[in-house]
Parts: sequence; C-alpha cells; structure tokens
Amino acid sequence: MAGPVILCGLGRIGFVVLDYLRALGWPIVVVDLQPPPADHPALAGVKLVRGDCRDPHVLEQAGVGQARGVLILTSNDLVNLATVLAIRQRHADLRIVVRFFNQELMQRFAQLVRNVHAVSKSALAAPVFARTALAGDALGTFPLGDAMGQVGLLRPGMHHPLCGRSLQSIARQFHLHLLGWRRGGGPQATTAPAQISEQLLRAVDPETPLMEGDEVLLAGPQQELTRLAELSPEESAPVLQWGSRFRRWVRVLWRTLREIETPVKWALGIFLAVVFLSVAVYVLGMQRPVGEAFFRTISVMATSADMHGGELHAEWERVFVSVLRLAGIVLTAALTALLTNYLVRARLQGALAEQRIPDRGHIILCGLGNVGFRILEELRQRGASVVVIEQNEQAPLLRSARQLGAAVLVGDGAAAATLRQARLATCQAVIAATSNDLANVNMALLARELAPRVRVVVRLEDVQLAEQLRTTANIRYSLALSALAAPAVVAALFQDRVLCLFRYHQHILAVVEIVVGSEETSLIDQCVGDLAQSWGFVPLELRRGGRLARTAAIPAERLQIDDRLVAVWRQQDLSRFLREHAGRTAEPLP
Repeated sequence: MAGPVILCGLGRIGFVVLDYLRALGWPIVVVDLQPPPADHPALAGVKLVRGDCRDPHVLEQAGVGQARGVLILTSNDLVNLATVLAIRQRHADLRIVVRFFNQELMQRFAQLVRNVHAVSKSALAAPVFARTALAGDALGTFPLGDAMGQVGLLRPGMHHPLCGRSLQSIARQFHLHLLGWRRGGGPQATTAPAQISEQLLRAVDPETPLMEGDEVLLAGPQQELTRLAELSPEESAPVLQWGSRFRRWVRVLWRTLREIETPVKWALGIFLAVVFLSVAVYVLGMQRPVGEAFFRTISVMATSADMHGGELHAEWERVFVSVLRLAGIVLTAALTALLTNYLVRARLQGALAEQRIPDRGHIILCGLGNVGFRILEELRQRGASVVVIEQNEQAPLLRSARQLGAAVLVGDGAAAATLRQARLATCQAVIAATSNDLANVNMALLARELAPRVRVVVRLEDVQLAEQLRTTANIRYSLALSALAAPAVVAALFQDRVLCLFRYHQHILAVVEIVVGSEETSLIDQCVGDLAQSWGFVPLELRRGGRLARTAAIPAERLQIDDRLVAVWRQQDLSRFLREHAGRTAEPLP
C-alpha cells in the first residue's frame, strides 16, 4: 500500500515520531486540534488536518480509507480509545498503533478488536534506562535465540585495553556482530564533519584497528555487550558486594540513634545522670554495694519502695530519697511521653533500610513515579540490587518497591547526605527518574561531582535538552522519553516483522525477522551470504525447525521453507526487498 501514515496528536512523542516517519520517506498526514502553524519547519511536506481525531469526518478528510496505518499518540487514554473505535467501525483491517498508559486494559481490548497494537511511553523507555544503567550505551533490544539480543555502542577512551586490536578480533572474542564503525565523530569530537570516516553494515572493514575516540556499533547477546562495557576503565562496574551481617546491623543502630529527636536525647541524658548521681550517693554516702545502690535507685524512682524510711537513719538520707522520688516522677513521665511520641512518629523503616543497602555494585534509582517504578521492575528482573530514593513518604508505590526487594530511602535525591547514605561512591549507576527535568539535572550534576566515575543516567522530557547535556555538559546518558519510545512506535507499523528499529546518526536501521514461505521461490535454496552481499544486510541468527544454526556457519547456509532469518538492514534496502518479495517474507507494507 502506498497511502500515507496518519499521525494523530503532535505532543512531544508525536514530533519525534514525525521525524522518524520523514526519514523513512513515507507520506504523512497529521491530525491535531491545536497544531503548530502550517509554516512550522517540522511540518514541511506534511499534510495538516485541524480537528478532533475522534470525528469520522476529520478522519475521512485525513484519508483514513487509503492509509497504510494510523498512529494515535495523544496523552488522553479515553481520546485514544474513542479514536480506535471510530476507525475500526469503518475500516476493519487498517493497522492501528495507539498510545495507551493502561496496558492491561488495552490488552483485553485488543482481543476484541484485531490489528491494534498498544504502546506506552514509560513501558517502552523503562527497559532502555535499565539496560543503560547496567551496560552503558544501548540502542535497542530484540529476541535472539532463547535470550535477548542488544544493539550497543563501544566508545573506547584513554588506555582502553582493546585499542590497537582489529574490529573483527574484538567481535569474535565477544561473539558479537559488527554493524558500524565511525572515526572522529564521538560525543566529544572536534573533527570537522567532512573529516569523519564512517562505515556501515557490509561496508565495515573488519581489519580496521580500534583507536581511542572511535565509535563501534555492535549487536549480540546482552551479557556479552555488558562484559565488553566492563573492560572500559570509565565504565567498569563494581561487583555487587554486601557487608557482614554485624556491620549492617551496626548501620541500623547508628541510624536509629542519629534520628532520635533532641528533646528525647535531653530527657534520656538527664534521667541517666540522676541515676548515676543517686548510685554514687548510695555507694559513697550510705555505704551500700553498687548492685544494691542501683536497685534502690530504680526502686525509689519507679515504685517509691524506700519511702517508708525504716532503713534511713540520717535526716539527709530521708531528704535525698524524697527528692529522688520527686525527680523520678517528673523524669519518668517526661521520658515516657517524649519516647512514645518519638516512636509514633519515627521513620524506623528508613533505619531498617540501611541493613538492605549493599556495600558496592548496586543501582541507585531516584524517583518512584510511573516511569521510575517500571525501571525498578526491569532492573529487578535482570537481578540488579536497587536502592530507591523517594522524597514523598506517602508515595503510593513505596510498598510495592519494597515487595520487589528494593531498599527504600525516604529523602531528597538532590541532597549529598542522602546519596552518601545510599552508598553513591561504590554504586554501579545512578538513575535520576523523577518527573521534573530540572531536579533530574541537579541530581545528575551532584552525583557526577561526588562520584565522577559512577555512571549517571538522566530521564528528561525535552529532547533538545537531552542532546545538549550529552554534547556540552558531558552527561553522556541523558535520555529523553520521547526519543526512546518513538522507534518502537514506528516499528509497530510493520507488525511483527521488525523486532527493533533504531537510529544511528543519520541512518535508520532495523532488526528484521524474515520468514521464508513456500511461494518464495526466489529465496529458497539461496545462500545467506550471497543475499547479504546483494542486499547489504548483516545476518544475526538463522532458526530452522526450532534449532539455531551456528553463527559462523550462517553465511554458508542455504535457505529452506519455514526458515527464520534475523538480520540488520538499512531502511532503504529493507523497503526495496519487501517490494520485490511479496510472499510470506513481505506482507504488504502497513
């Protein structure tokens, strides 16, 4: 189908998706109630329809009958749901990708309405934050064999142990695939654009030596990319380490004592001073043993046991016991009231959280909103130990975070004391994930100042600010939610064929699964290596009859019916391939 893609809603994510659609070269129609002016640079070459996307007349004006797909990206779930129903009422098979926060509701709805794919910005972005915190640069993930594959970047700095080795030897050592190489174009590069060298996919020379400042694009198993990232002196992650049980309980005791309020400390101090003074008087003045002196002191202050005076011979002894009894009444009452008030208001969970903070190798997550909690779920699924810092002690997700096994500290993530309490200096990474961009930048700068070697990942809404922080402030892992979610939104238009869509500088690349159908006579018995050379893709995996072919043997394999080939393509090469092969390998473009 050669019709346009209809984009409903031009919010933050809408503009980024529009940029991707423009890069794909597809005709685009934008529907929005309050769109920017028609002469806005982002709308150049785009048909603009002003109106409510729920209105059938507006949809017909946008050309929904001839569209290859519809993207519904407003921030209102009810509006999005109504738009899906309005489209499906007239067009039964049109591919619809809808932004929907409540994923469970949309999954139930999708069982009733076919060819609808629901996406959530926070759900799409959370795995990227988790991967970045654990393994550094990560552009996307996809199913690979029985595990997960990942597309990532290698950016060697000074004294990197792999510098000088060929790209091919590095890829073989870590069981990875070379997708791209770029020299002179790193984040801190001062090289003029005309002097930047770049090679992509099949054009990469495997014998190229790795040099400081290079940028290498790689794909392969997640654990291998993580192992590669840990070789970098700047990226080496400390191994998770717990203190002894005694040491951790000492932390709890110290934190508990430190949080005792000042009036309680004064009352307790005076009480103990009176007890000590009374014992001294009994021992020195009345010639009593120390044990008996202590017993009589407590008896008088608590029960007035010595007030009968039978054993008190001197007048001063009776006066002393009477004064001690009065002091006991006052001090016991005051201390009981203050201590009870403290215990009622004490944040003992904060003290107990000290026992669950590792000595090193953990992840610090600041902010436990919707995005923060999804990031926490991703990290826990990957087996990471997480310390959560949340300023609002009434946050609804605190209990759920504790149930997931995270240590929770109630405090300000932008306060140095709180970060030190979370063991910032020895953690693996810090994720600033509150809903406030300015607060997240503040946390990132503070964390960088206190622990320059710790990986800092920042959540932002502003795409331009994220780019500026990466290039100007050297906050390398500044991630904008919209920029992370947009590739997956566009990939959903391809249904299940595109496993991962990502951007590498000016190139749109896709990880695609090709299924060889019985009618694909032009592919059956073709050598994978020859096809890769002709179409410019890099094969990652070949599955035949439920079995995986050895990676080294894939180029020599010949395709058979029902083979599943996973490969990385450039967008323009993929489009040409899909147009030429119209069988099961290439259903009509959505």
